This record gives sequence, structure tokens and C-alpha cells, in this order.
Amino acid sequence: MDGSYDRIAPIYDLIDLPFEWLYYRNMRKRWIGSLRKQKVLEIGVGTGKNLGYYHPSNKVTAIDRSRGMLAIAAKRLKKLRASNIKLSYQADLPWSLPQDFTVAVATFVLCTMQNPLPVLEEIGLHLKSGGKLIIFEFGRSNRPFLFKVEKAINPLTKKLFGVDFDRKPTIEMLGSGWSIQSINWNLKDMIYQAVIQKD
Repeated sequence: MDGSYDRIAPIYDLIDLPFEWLYYRNMRKRWIGSLRKQKVLEIGVGTGKNLGYYHPSNKVTAIDRSRGMLAIAAKRLKKLRASNIKLSYQADLPWSLPQDFTVAVATFVLCTMQNPLPVLEEIGLHLKSGGKLIIFEFGRSNRPFLFKVEKAINPLTKKLFGVDFDRKPTIEMLGSGWSIQSINWNLKDMIYQAVIQKD
């Protein structure tokens, strides 16, 4: 999938534009824009769409394993002139990062992995006890018609982004050491945001 993201990086924002305007930007504003005085680890920063929502009081390290996506995020960060945010290329586990973050953010990242547990374990290593993980991702809709739509587009979403609507949502795959604080569904139960705490 890394090579795929490098290839689609130049057009990724265009592909994502309808969802961004209708849903994502409001989710980013509510959940990322509300963070204050946190040491934040963002996993899978992509083209950097979250970067403009972080308050200056936060100290943010944003990582990705796609150089193509990071290059676009770097351009976005340069325009923002945000000195409290740094980008980091992290190709493989384990990550070369501190282990004292208070918040981790993963937007539409974990749902692109068939098995997100190794990444969840790695996130846990870098979060302080009691730290929170905020995730946005696609999930299987409980509405029969919408699930049929998801099934129909599933081959395309798996090929382009790795999103598999057939697999369980990440919140149903959590290992020990995590507790769900809240879940908020959007787009008729197709997209959700969750806050998960490290025990």
C-alpha cells in the first residue's frame, strides 16, 4: 500500500474532496481543534489535512510511511508556518519516537490495515498511561442498503486505499490495555470517531 499512496498522493486531496467538505472538516474541527496543551502523535498524517486544526498550544509530531504524502504535508505545513508541528518519516515498526505523548490521532489510517493490532500496540508504547487515542475511520454500516453499497465499492476502496468494509471496525479489534471512552457515528453509520484510552 505504501507505493499506492505515493502514486495517488498528487491527486489524493481531489479524490477526497466531497467527503472533506461534507463530513471530514467538521470532524477535524470538533475533535482535533478542541485539543489544548497536549503532546500529540499523529499517525498517518497523509497530505496533512489535520495540521491546520491543531491549536498552537499543542506540540505535534506527525508521521507517515509514504514519502509522497509527506511531501505534500510539508508544503501545507510551510504555508501554515506552525512551529509547534514537525513531520517525521517512519517507514517501519518500531518507531523512533519518544514515549511520552498524551494524545495520539489516527484519521482514516487504521481502517486501511487488515490487522491494526501491531500498530495499536506501537501506539500504546508511545502514549503515557491514561493517554488517549482519537481515531476516525470507516466502518460497516448496520443499515442493509448502505452495507450493500459498501460491498459494491469494496473492491475499489481496498485497491485504492486499503479500506475493507468487510472487516470488523478497529473498535471491535482492540487488544488488552485499551478502553473505549466514546464513539460518535456520522454519515448514516458509515464513518465514526472514537476516543480510546490507554489503561
